[in-house]
Parts: sequence; C-alpha cells; structure tokens
Amino acid sequence: MAIDLGVWGVTRDSLQPIKNPDEKPIASEEKEIHHNIYAKNCLFKSISIDVFNQGLIVTKANEISLKF
Repeated sequence: MAIDLGVWGVTRDSLQPIKNPDEKPIASEEKEIHHNIYAKNCLFKSISIDVFNQGLIVTKANEISLKF
C-alpha cells in the first residue's frame, strides 16, 4: 500500500476486465494494466525463486497474492 494506491487496488481487488478488448484500452484501463504489472513485479521480487516459478502462470497481481 505504501507504493501506490492503484497498485494496492489491483492487488486487493483484482484487475478489471477491459471493456472492449478489440480496441486500444482507454487511459484509465492502461493505468490499471500498468498498476497490475508493477504489483506483479513487486510481489515477484519479494518471494523465493521456487515460489516465483510457481507464480509465472498467473496473470493478475491479485491471483499471486491469493495463491501465496
């Protein structure tokens, strides 16, 4: 939560689906995607390599935090 509230939000609540996946995401969706990537990076940096390898298949920061 100390990094950014948006990063905390996607970790706690999950990434919201893009409304129209065939088109370019709108600015708010891009920001949420960025927050999800940043959150995943922070989570992966804080775990061991064995746990990291198990977490590679998940796509959302929320799934990582729930899995471990």
